Amino acid sequence: MKGLDYRGVEVLAAYQPLQETDCGLVAKVDLAEIQAPFNRAILLAAGVIFVIIMIGSVFVILMVNPLIQGLEIRTVKLASAYTELQKEIEERRRTEEALRESAQELSVRGRVSSVFLTLGNFITADDDEIYGKTLPIILQALESKYGVFGYIDEKGDLVVPSMTRHIWEKCNVPDKCIVFPRHKWGDSTWPRAIREMRTIYSNEPSTSIPQGHVPIDRHISLPIVHKGEAIGLIQVANKETDYDEKDVGLLESIGETIAPVLAARLLARQEENARIEAERCLILAKEETETAYHSLRESEERYRTLVENAPEAIIVFDIDKRVLVDANQNAVNLFRYDRESLLALEPEDLEPLFHADGQSPNELMSGVTRGAFAGETPEFEWTLLSADGDKIPCEVRLVRLPSRTSRLFRASIIDISRRKKLECQLRHAQKLEAIGQLAAGVAHEINTPTQYVSDNTNFLKEVFGEIQPVLKKLGELANADQSRPIPTELIAELRVETERADLDYLTEEIPRAIHQTLEGIERISKIVRAMGEFSHPSMDKTATDINRGIESTITVAINEWKYVAEIVTELDPQLPLVPCIPGDLNQVVLNMVVNAAHAIADVVGDGSGGKGTITISTRQVDEWAEIRISDTGTGIPEDIRDRIFHPFYTTKEIGKGTGQGLSIAHAVVVHKHQGTLTVESEVGKGTTFLIRLPMTDPVVVTEEVMA
Repeated sequence: MKGLDYRGVEVLAAYQPLQETDCGLVAKVDLAEIQAPFNRAILLAAGVIFVIIMIGSVFVILMVNPLIQGLEIRTVKLASAYTELQKEIEERRRTEEALRESAQELSVRGRVSSVFLTLGNFITADDDEIYGKTLPIILQALESKYGVFGYIDEKGDLVVPSMTRHIWEKCNVPDKCIVFPRHKWGDSTWPRAIREMRTIYSNEPSTSIPQGHVPIDRHISLPIVHKGEAIGLIQVANKETDYDEKDVGLLESIGETIAPVLAARLLARQEENARIEAERCLILAKEETETAYHSLRESEERYRTLVENAPEAIIVFDIDKRVLVDANQNAVNLFRYDRESLLALEPEDLEPLFHADGQSPNELMSGVTRGAFAGETPEFEWTLLSADGDKIPCEVRLVRLPSRTSRLFRASIIDISRRKKLECQLRHAQKLEAIGQLAAGVAHEINTPTQYVSDNTNFLKEVFGEIQPVLKKLGELANADQSRPIPTELIAELRVETERADLDYLTEEIPRAIHQTLEGIERISKIVRAMGEFSHPSMDKTATDINRGIESTITVAINEWKYVAEIVTELDPQLPLVPCIPGDLNQVVLNMVVNAAHAIADVVGDGSGGKGTITISTRQVDEWAEIRISDTGTGIPEDIRDRIFHPFYTTKEIGKGTGQGLSIAHAVVVHKHQGTLTVESEVGKGTTFLIRLPMTDPVVVTEEVMA
């Protein structure tokens, strides 16, 4: 329309009001600017014509050719001016078109913005309001029939609160909903637009829509992108005419307007959801804390009840602070302190200077606590002191307790004094049993020298009766009067008695009989002495000549091996005294020798066809004394070697073995002497047992120094 502007100048103007506001957009162009080129052209043409007429009338003849040339030049210039005029008019037209498009875009963006403003708070407004009022504006701007406007939630799924109502009503897709899980997106246009974060449009009918969906002839899919991340989707479809780049540009402009506000809304929703979740977690945590507190109280009460009623004594100690932390009533009774006095002690106050096995408590404790630190539950025997100073043999099970501030251990303690006493009685009974089993052989070994001692004694008795007359005559001869000649009768009688006694024979046989008698007595003494040494009653470690103990044991067991084996001894004469319990070590050697004899007997039978060999050697290797006992028996199969030291395990026939010999030997060597007992065997060739004992012992050394 035409009119006057604020300057009073006539202009050509266009006006576009903004919906739901009092504002509008105005585009204007001065009429004078449009008419000026035409006026100049008209004036120029009139001037030219006038000049031509005036000059032509004067110089028509003389200047025809120059006039024609000038006219041509003017005509060219006029044509050029006209072309420029057309270009300017086209530029003005394009400018007006751009202004109209800009006005349309501004109108749509203004309407979208007005939705945000009229809702009061876009951040917290209801989804139906926000998306439901925004989508129709977008569809109207792009002249589209269908459309969706949604956002991507925290899970990455597309949520479409706003969808063209008749799409929803006409859609027959089963289980239709407004949430599209990301893993079900597929590879259609709108998922690709979101993944690739670019606008995709098509004017071809879609073939990838589910069966039952409304038909889509043409569409534009726009991802709403904010700070390099797709946060939503706008899709419009089924415009009457094809979509073009202008439609794409308009939709992208709308997307740019929506993106920051939608991002703020999603962030606010995430924060609100986080707040709600935090409040829920806080409530749950409070409930769980209260439940845990009550459970802890109940657990403490149960723990205290269990501890106080446990059959064993229980103490808890801090290994770093070296203090007792807790103790049950059985611990109070075991150590014979009252509870306050017991908890005032340090763990070292309950231990002797040295244990019965000779080791320092600190050395032993460092070993077992390392195992407990590593998550193990070590069980071991320990010697503890009562308030009266009595030594209490105990079995201890050590467990590390969970604590963030201290290294706490719980020791479950069982008094094994009675068990130790029974074990001692059992060992003594087993030793007596062994002696009883060897008694017949020992009696036989003693009977042989006793027999020839008796025979030689009877022989001496008889020959003494024969030489007694000779001695009598010699007495008479010695008592005869020296002043008178010796009576010939006395000399004759002495000669007769001497011939009767056969002094040459007696001179030869009596020394031999005496020598054999002394040998028999020595043999008997050796056997008796060996029996005494074998049954040594000492229960404490003493510095011992183990070579002598081995020889005594061989002597005692002679009747077990002499018919099937020869014994070869390679005993190191330079071997120092070894700290050990002699009686127990003798029992170990006896068990080994008897087992070796039985193994050889299984090979050679009664020995009539040849005997086997038992070899016993001793030597010192570094700080260890080694006793090696080898035999040429049947050997031990590999599949049972790890069981031969188990109590009551035996490969012998019923009535011949109890399965206790090697078990006792292992307990004596390993547990009582802190040594090692290993076996090497080859089936069909024999077996070797290797006993290693430590050469030093704290108790023995201390006693020697004190002495």
